[in-house]
Amino acid sequence: MADAVTGTVEELIRTRHALSELSELWRERRKFRKGSTSARALDEFHHYPVVTAKRLAEFLEISPPKLIKRLFNWRKPASSRSEPAMREIVCT
Repeated sequence: MADAVTGTVEELIRTRHALSELSELWRERRKFRKGSTSARALDEFHHYPVVTAKRLAEFLEISPPKLIKRLFNWRKPASSRSEPAMREIVCT
């Protein structure tokens, strides 16, 4: 039993570390507005690696529909304006 608990804690620590690195990578790839929903969400993911939109919205103190709208702004890539089927996700 002790080995299972120790293994679980070690996995949690590795997961949080990996998610922190992922958040930093995203911050290097894209500039976020200070206090934006996306930036605040990145701060929460290493604490809650699996989270529903409802729960994340509660942490960020916004409604779930507003969270979805703010996190995922669907638009066509500039290179394929004539191809409506192609989409990209842009965090706002």
